[in-house]
Amino acid sequence: MRLSSKQKVLLFTILFLIAATILCVVLHKSLKKKPAIVKLKVQQQTIKNVIDISGNISAANSQKLMASSNSIVERVFVKEGDFVKKGMPLVWMDSLEEDYNLKVVDHNIEEQRINGSKKKLELLLAERKVKEKKLQDKQLFARFDGIVASLDCNPGDYFEQGSSYFGELIDRSYLEAVVEILEDDVQKLKIGQRVIFNFPAIEDEEIEGYVKSYPAVGEITDRGATIVKANIRIDNPPDYLLPGYSFTGEIYVNEPEKVLTLKNEGIMFKKGETFAERYTENGNTELVSIKVEPLTKGVSKILEGLENGDTIKAQREAPTK
Repeated sequence: MRLSSKQKVLLFTILFLIAATILCVVLHKSLKKKPAIVKLKVQQQTIKNVIDISGNISAANSQKLMASSNSIVERVFVKEGDFVKKGMPLVWMDSLEEDYNLKVVDHNIEEQRINGSKKKLELLLAERKVKEKKLQDKQLFARFDGIVASLDCNPGDYFEQGSSYFGELIDRSYLEAVVEILEDDVQKLKIGQRVIFNFPAIEDEEIEGYVKSYPAVGEITDRGATIVKANIRIDNPPDYLLPGYSFTGEIYVNEPEKVLTLKNEGIMFKKGETFAERYTENGNTELVSIKVEPLTKGVSKILEGLENGDTIKAQREAPTK
């Protein structure tokens, strides 16, 4: 039987409506599908409460060797790298002029004691102290126990007063640095806090020190920030750690702590209590009472109820950024 044009149009319309209805039903069911179940892990993390610092390390003490007046080097008692004790001679400069001037003053003092006035004698005795000091300045002694870090002079060398120093004695019994602490972190500072140093010149090694001191008064920098300058120290430093090395580091406000963490999406609240839905070995879930406290944004610290590696069912989607 042949269909008329009107019948064909009607049949096509009916088939189209049926297909459209089926498609709508399929789409509706797909849209109503439950979202995929998200599983979360309880993880162990190490958290640190630290103050970041940077700077340059320096020797505990330093003595620059230089000429107190225009002088010729007369004797050199040490060489670079020598360890010396306090009071040991280092370098003596020519002191003929100073010796002569001191002897002249001594002669004048003896004359004044016999025939002179008391006032003139007092002036000569004061002058002698000045001459004696100038003579002492020609003889350079170690002011402390230390190591000759640098020395560039030999007998016969001539140095002018005020010229750059020709040697340096340093005390390496400890090394220290002064670091700037922002005012927001000052309240966290305590004497004796552990400091971990990282030196670019020393790869793959951390060196430990401590907070030695800090003032009770802050300073305002050129940038307008208020800071406190803290003194940090390294006792018995290794020989390869040299004064002047740059560093970055951390002052430990508290020692590092290992904690269990869980994203907040895995935590549910019922009647004022806190729970998590934990997966069991057979794939089912069980409701577990837990105790938590905020740690960072979107993450809580687990105090009780869960263990490292537990798998937790998410109760809601993570917030979008």
